[in-house]
Amino acid sequence: NWEKQPHPILKQPGRYQDDQVIGQHPDVLVLGDRAYIYNLTHPGSIPKNIGIDQCVTRRCSIQVAELFYENGAITCYRDRPAMVDLNRK
Repeated sequence: NWEKQPHPILKQPGRYQDDQVIGQHPDVLVLGDRAYIYNLTHPGSIPKNIGIDQCVTRRCSIQVAELFYENGAITCYRDRPAMVDLNRK
């Protein structure tokens, strides 16, 4: 069952080079007892590039973070490495 969370978990940018903007188009992958959120970022979509429609603003980067259930809400830590075993069922 889905419930609206109190805060958008991808609204705050991460610290890695291609993750310094909001996360977009998320999807969740559940593997065993773990869940991961995948999302796209457009690293060039920063304030100084507003109105520019070129490769620099359209380039996408795929990001992944592990999801956690803490204090009644789903959250993730974008700056933590996420080790995903895609062979796991």
